[in-house]
Amino acid sequence: MSRVYIGNLDPHVGQDELMHACSKFAMPASVWIARNPGGFAFVEFSDTRAAEVVVAGMQDALLGQQRVKAELAKNKGKNAAPAGNSAALSLAAPVDAPRSQRHRAVLRNLPPAYEWRTLRDE
Repeated sequence: MSRVYIGNLDPHVGQDELMHACSKFAMPASVWIARNPGGFAFVEFSDTRAAEVVVAGMQDALLGQQRVKAELAKNKGKNAAPAGNSAALSLAAPVDAPRSQRHRAVLRNLPPAYEWRTLRDE
């Protein structure tokens, strides 16, 4: 899956309107619009080529009352992907990575009572 960042988004643009605009170039798998603070969105596509086509087509497009900017999303940190209500698990580190980095898991949406020591010991 590849994601496209849509910036300078008019706050009155909804998911359906954004999905319709993107579907002129490739069919989106999902759309997430930021609301607080607003002004940007992430649109997910099934493959990188589709995302690249959308970036080229949506760059400087008029959506609502504003011209948007579009670029391939960069996955960084805990804000890398908009998470739904379910717990998210992402595994990272190549096989040839040093042993200290080989086994890494990021768990989100755990109850506040959980401590990392409890998870480590289980």
